[in-house]
Amino acid sequence: MTRRQLILGLVLVAATAVAGTAAFRLWREQSRAARAWAALPPTPNLIRWPAEMVAAVQEAAAAVRASRDPVKPLGQLAMLYVANGFGSEAERLLHALRRLQPKEARWPYLLAELHRRAGDRDRVEQALEMTVALAPDYAPAWLRLGDLMLEQKLFGRAQRCFQQASLVAPGEVRTRFAVIAFEARHGRRTDPRPSLIVLARDNPGIRELHELLAQLHAAAGDPVRAQQEQRLLERADRRLGMPDPWMEELLEHCYEPNRLQRAAQRFAAEKRLDLAESLLRRATSLSPADPTPRSALAQLLVSSERIRDARTVLEQALVECPDEPMVPIALARVLCQEHKPLEAVAIAQAALACWPEHAGLHAAVGYAWRDARENETALAALREALRLNPTLVEAQYNLAFCLMALRQREAAQVAVQRALTLRPDYPEALVMLGGLELDNGDVAAAQRHILALFELRPDEPGSRLLYAALHHELGNRARDERKFEEADRRYRAGLEVSPQFAPLLHEGALLAARRAQYGQVVEWLERYLRLAPRDLEAYILLAEAYREIQRPELLERALERGSEMAAKIGDTAKHAEFETRLDQLY
Repeated sequence: MTRRQLILGLVLVAATAVAGTAAFRLWREQSRAARAWAALPPTPNLIRWPAEMVAAVQEAAAAVRASRDPVKPLGQLAMLYVANGFGSEAERLLHALRRLQPKEARWPYLLAELHRRAGDRDRVEQALEMTVALAPDYAPAWLRLGDLMLEQKLFGRAQRCFQQASLVAPGEVRTRFAVIAFEARHGRRTDPRPSLIVLARDNPGIRELHELLAQLHAAAGDPVRAQQEQRLLERADRRLGMPDPWMEELLEHCYEPNRLQRAAQRFAAEKRLDLAESLLRRATSLSPADPTPRSALAQLLVSSERIRDARTVLEQALVECPDEPMVPIALARVLCQEHKPLEAVAIAQAALACWPEHAGLHAAVGYAWRDARENETALAALREALRLNPTLVEAQYNLAFCLMALRQREAAQVAVQRALTLRPDYPEALVMLGGLELDNGDVAAAQRHILALFELRPDEPGSRLLYAALHHELGNRARDERKFEEADRRYRAGLEVSPQFAPLLHEGALLAARRAQYGQVVEWLERYLRLAPRDLEAYILLAEAYREIQRPELLERALERGSEMAAKIGDTAKHAEFETRLDQLY
């Protein structure tokens, strides 16, 4: 064989191999395409669905039929069906995708979601086991499998799942909490509180963390720390969550506004506000005549202190949803938050032309007039709202507020009592009624409402001040009855909650002087004078206390401070008295 013949032979062999490879590749692509086409289910009835959904389904199905490699459009079609609740169609496609892409973990994960919706626990478990085998680094799958094992009381398997989730996603609060919570509820080998305390400190405001800590402290016999965590729980505004990219990608294919709203609500609770906002805007675009997603979007924007954006959303809703009275009500509220009460009045009154018997609109007019400090006009609107619907608790409270502003105290007290009858845990109403009763000398009634308020809102300044004022009054009554121990206990209880409440410091110092506790007199009067430096008599009492504890240099300084303050405020008589006392020292 000549050299030329050898080369030609090799070329022929190579060409034959290439042709065979190409033919095999073509056969494989045609086989995959045939299997994909065979997997296409009949198109479901989409009459009630948005045109965008219909177009997306048609485009994905057409792409499957037209493409030589139809796996990608087949996956898009599957996600469309999963995202919008077409279970049988989605399951058929996902099984086909499992055969076409046996190493892709996303498909069994989505099958697990379908089976979860159908309540088929065994198939959920099988699908999740398959997912974690294919994608052992996907923490959300481990968490779902662990939760499923917990439901079946398979504690050992659940623990391994949670530990694996924490191993692959150690920076996620959700995975760390899963391990700690399991140990707390089912492990009990070690005290989980130190780890949970660190987790809560590093991630403040998450409800589940404080809730479990409160339970653990209570179980350990530590009621003080349990109460502290309970208070933090009441203030916590964030739910525990974790990104789940495969499930969240489904939302891009969702065309059902209600599903989008529910998802947005969950993400908002987790403080993933950008995602929540995008979902609500998508829901709004899909259902422009439905005011519900617009109202939810406006509330989200208000909670993010984006008042102007909320107003823009509601102004557009006013045009798009002209038959919904809740839109002008919400817009009036937002305008009041922008300190534009007269514009709010105009919006609500214009709506009343269409719905003259709508109690909520009359209430909105009343709130706006109240913010404009037109209390008489506000009263008329609020009374009309309550005539139409006596159960409007906020209108009842605002009626009391306007009556207080007009100095009609008895009528205000009746109105606020009605508000509390409708809603016994209404904090603002408890503040008003407790303050009125305390001012009227009805200490027993005031105590009931103030203690209820303090239990609800122990960390709010108004609640603390009222609590301190209550103990000030109770201490004074005990003092007048010569129950000095009880009086001292009341003063101290009030100061523990509100250390800057000047009247408590003053009365406590006077009581300590009567009991010859001069060290206590000095401590409380020094604190008191930092809050009330113009009380000239207090300097004299302070000087006497320093005399009793034999601190002549501080006695002299107390009199000098009093003299300087008397000169500053122009009280010549007191200035002379202080100077005389200073002269008598020498």
